[in-house]
Amino acid sequence: MAEENSPTARTVKCKVSSGMFSEERVIVIQLPTGEKISTFVDRTLVRATTPGPGQEVSGSVVVNVIEEKGDLAIVDLPQPGLTRGGRVEIPSALLEADR
Repeated sequence: MAEENSPTARTVKCKVSSGMFSEERVIVIQLPTGEKISTFVDRTLVRATTPGPGQEVSGSVVVNVIEEKGDLAIVDLPQPGLTRGGRVEIPSALLEADR
């Protein structure tokens, strides 16, 4: 599980929308292959303006980088994805330089 204060913490570009609860956000990471990784996360781990009901905004989510190899990175999401587990492989280009 991703932790904001971890030395391996970075952010990944994503789309953000409101969750079912006020403290929750839905994030969607779009991979270059067209695949989408979706999960619910605590709003404190999301960097974005607060989306209105039914809105989706650009933002980023805190992840922990486990390994970077070439142009790929293995990261831990804050919560397991709805379609994949909590540890996923993404293009390194989706990682942002600073959090």
